[in-house]
Amino acid sequence: MKNSKWKKLKTKAVFLNLLSLIILSMTFSCFLGEPKLSPAYDFVKKGDALLEQGDLDEAISMYHKALEYDPEFGAAYLGLGRVWLKKDTPIRARLFLHKAIQLDKELTAVYGYLGDIYYDQGEFERAIEYYRKCKPTDPIYIDARYKIGNHYLEHGEFEKAEKEFRLVLENTEHWGAYWGLGRIFREKGDLEKANEMLMSAYKLRKDPNICFDLGLILAELDRPETAYLLLKIFTNANGNKADKEIIDVIEELENEYIGKPNTSDGNKLMVDYNLKCGEKLEVSIYNLDGSKVRMIFKGYLSRGNYKWDWDGKNDSGNSVPYGIYLANIDGESFIYTTKVQYMN
Repeated sequence: MKNSKWKKLKTKAVFLNLLSLIILSMTFSCFLGEPKLSPAYDFVKKGDALLEQGDLDEAISMYHKALEYDPEFGAAYLGLGRVWLKKDTPIRARLFLHKAIQLDKELTAVYGYLGDIYYDQGEFERAIEYYRKCKPTDPIYIDARYKIGNHYLEHGEFEKAEKEFRLVLENTEHWGAYWGLGRIFREKGDLEKANEMLMSAYKLRKDPNICFDLGLILAELDRPETAYLLLKIFTNANGNKADKEIIDVIEELENEYIGKPNTSDGNKLMVDYNLKCGEKLEVSIYNLDGSKVRMIFKGYLSRGNYKWDWDGKNDSGNSVPYGIYLANIDGESFIYTTKVQYMN
């Protein structure tokens, strides 16, 4: 009887000891897994938010408060480096950025900002050395790889440039990477591939420089109306200043394809198009200077044949001068431009 009672007590004691160990282990694990954050971290987050808002002096104040709590908090030095970059003080920024990476080797975004400093100073090889140390998870990684590719492209090293641009596109849809690839394929004489890449760039960002390169490609691919419009958009964005070669191309397109009215047609104010698949698009009227006169449709349409009528008026409801205009259909996957006539 005593033995039986002793065994029960012993079993209960072992159970309680095990339970105590489990509770202690869980408590210790939780403590290790979710450490209490330093106040320095909170001040850095506030500084980052102020930096994004453009309140640079207040951001500096937050980063310095972080360093009061933890003088070796690398993220605070990173923040200060970014602030001084914004203030266009690269020498001071560089000091803080080097201190940040010295204290915390995980802050690899620092390399991207250091690369920017050397890139802007024309020290491209040193900039590339730093850019290559960025990790794909760093917020500056995409721009860093794009700048490397752009540097190689400008120096005629097309294979190296293409490799960098494709690295960018493995991570995100980037207008600049498509633009770079388009220029590379144009140099190689592959106009269809160049058109494909430049069209992708244009759909992501309607930058005048992309319009310029895409316009030149479309002129060579015998799409004069769209080529003319894109080149005029480029010259407009540059105060109607362009190289003589570009002006000659525009004048040739206008003289041979754009500027001659077909008087037998009279008014031709209808725009029609066979949409091959459903997508969002915008239909607009432009004058021959490349300025938008009227948007006559914007929205999503399913596959099918469509027609749009223009009443010869601008967005303000006023009648425009008689003459030739360009109707442009800007879809998600294509651009189509055709002439319309507004005759007396």
